[in-house]
Order: sequence, then C-alpha cells, then structure tokens
Amino acid sequence: MLYRLDERAARSRARVVAALGTAQALAPAVLVVVLVHKLGYLQDSLALAGGGVLVALALVRGVVEHRRVASRLARLEVEADDDVLRIAFAGGDVALAWEELARASEVGGALGGLRLETTDGGRFDLPRGGDGFGELRARVAARVKLTQAPRRARYARVALGVAIVLAMFFVPFAMDDLVGRSRIAALAIVAAAWIALLVIRRR
Repeated sequence: MLYRLDERAARSRARVVAALGTAQALAPAVLVVVLVHKLGYLQDSLALAGGGVLVALALVRGVVEHRRVASRLARLEVEADDDVLRIAFAGGDVALAWEELARASEVGGALGGLRLETTDGGRFDLPRGGDGFGELRARVAARVKLTQAPRRARYARVALGVAIVLAMFFVPFAMDDLVGRSRIAALAIVAAAWIALLVIRRR
C-alpha cells in the first residue's frame, strides 16, 4: 500500500504548524518589548514601531514556514509491503526492514500521526491526514507493538494556558509598582518572563 497526504491535507497541516510556530516565536519578543516600555527605556512611538516590526517579521516567517512545510509534506510518500517500509521525504528515501523498527507510537492531536523509532536510534514522524492512514497504522501495528505517545494531561495544558494569559495581563501592571522601587527587580522580572516563555515554547 502507498500512503501520502493530498495537497489539501498538506496545506491544512502546514497552516497549523506555521501559525503555532509564529505565535511561539512572537510571544517572547513582544512581551519583552512591552515590559521594557514599562521600564521607561522605550518611548511610546519606539515601542509601537518595534512591536510592528516584530509582527511583520513574524508574518513573513509564518509565510515562509508554511511554504516549506507544505512542500515537504507534499513530497512525503510511505510504501508498506510484507518486507520493507519505504519512506520518501524531502531529506531523501529510506527503506526500513520491519525488523529494524524498535518502537512505534501514535501521537494524538491535530498535528499527530505515527512516530517510528529504529534500532539504530533513528526516528520518523508520519503525519495523519491522508486517506490511507488507517491502513498504514494497521500494517505498522501488525509488525510492532503500537503504543500511545505520552501527552501532558488535559488539566495541565489548560492550567499552562491560563498561566500564560494571566502573566500577559498582570506582569505589565506589576511593573508599574516595581519600576519606582527597584529597577533591578523589574529587569529581573523581564528576564524571568522571557526565559519562562522560551521554556514553554520548547515543551
């Protein structure tokens, strides 16, 4: 059997990837601009201009990322027969004997699919979205034990989102009180907020 994503599915998935990547890249930079403005290092006009430039750059990044991901997904082909699993993608073609697969897990969510790990430490992520995904999943499950990839519990993801929203609302107000008392403490808050967003982005 041959599995591939059609053009519509590839573009839809690429839009989600580009949107998430753009938001993750933009959030730390915008938050730092807002907080530095609160410290008085940036005038209103400079803060507005800086924010506008960051948004423009993020949009350009999003467009480039969308095209790159859509092109890569459109070239993906997976062929599964009795002896070999062949994967053709932007980086080249790979032929894996079923015995070379060490683990297989199913990743849930909008960007989920199958994650295959080989005995030599390689990893291949096969996205969900094509018409033949169910058959591909069944063939993999028949050859190697298929498990569910661990995901952060739902309540933890909700709590994390709420914490980010609260930080975006309340940290700038807290800056108003701290600036007059200790500029060093205010700068520490800027650094901590920036580092926290970077850590969240990587999770």
